Amino acid sequence: MGRRPDPRTESTKMRIKKALLEYLCDSPFERITVKNICDSAGIDRSTFYTHYRNLSATLDEIIDEALEEEPSRKPYHCTLTDGQYNCPYGICDKVREHPEYGAVFFNESLTEKIIDRISSYSEAKYVASLTHQSEILRV
Repeated sequence: MGRRPDPRTESTKMRIKKALLEYLCDSPFERITVKNICDSAGIDRSTFYTHYRNLSATLDEIIDEALEEEPSRKPYHCTLTDGQYNCPYGICDKVREHPEYGAVFFNESLTEKIIDRISSYSEAKYVASLTHQSEILRV
């Protein structure tokens, strides 16, 4: 049985991520500093580094949270492609529900990073699916 997350830890991490999302609304990721985030979140640098290795790790966690599948969510039928594409992540829906994610997904300076995270996030499921299909074919 897993440990319950400490509410103080969760609160601090949430403040850090919120500060980063707010900065991304006005600044390119490359210009945001740990000091900016610490000042905005009301923490010191050692607290930041207790929770995250660097700002890139913080951004990765934000992207991963946005990509997490919600079991109750039906596949999103993308209106941008006339319903021809079923997005496995429902990113448009999530941005609609959580506008703060727009600062990440509509930030041109982060396009490569987002594609890389989506690729990494999907890799394990893709390999498992291929393995399952090859087992069915062998039977």
